[in-house]
Amino acid sequence: MKKSGKFLAMLLALSMIFSALSMSVFADSAIESPIVPIPPSQPDYSGWFDYALDEEHRTAVITKFNYEADKGKEDVTVHKTYREAGVTYSVVGIGEGAFKETGIKKLTVENGITSIGKDAFLNCSDLKEINIPVSVISVDPTAFEGTAWLADQPDGVVCAGKVVYKLKGTCADTVVLPADAVSVAEGVFKG
Repeated sequence: MKKSGKFLAMLLALSMIFSALSMSVFADSAIESPIVPIPPSQPDYSGWFDYALDEEHRTAVITKFNYEADKGKEDVTVHKTYREAGVTYSVVGIGEGAFKETGIKKLTVENGITSIGKDAFLNCSDLKEINIPVSVISVDPTAFEGTAWLADQPDGVVCAGKVVYKLKGTCADTVVLPADAVSVAEGVFKG
């Protein structure tokens, strides 16, 4: 036991001497910090969208995607929060015509948004891929008219996320809705 105790004491003494030498060697030299700043988890999209704000409930609805100002932004994410003047708003919807006739190709909607309004993506002919979360419970029946995404859907029941969005083409007398559907868009069974 005495040998191991001496060995540990010697190891501790060497460690302290090395630490002291390291500090004195580097005391006068400039050392760059190894800390790399972490970018914010959500980039600043404040210029991408216009919003209608409900200050009382701290909610927001996207009213316009500023496509002309953001050419080349073909892969768009609709974030669940928006911050303005130090206040954070929950984004709850995509409003009427907000993306109408823009050149977006891919849409991702974050969980928390609950509605997609009339003509929201009308004639976005390049829009081929949409990712809509389960939080979306209301989709207007004209929201995706004129999109490549809708054109690519097979005849039958078409879902936008978990919302039964429309019946496309000719359907059988009996239609089976997905078991995990959360709602049915207005007018799906009209006519």
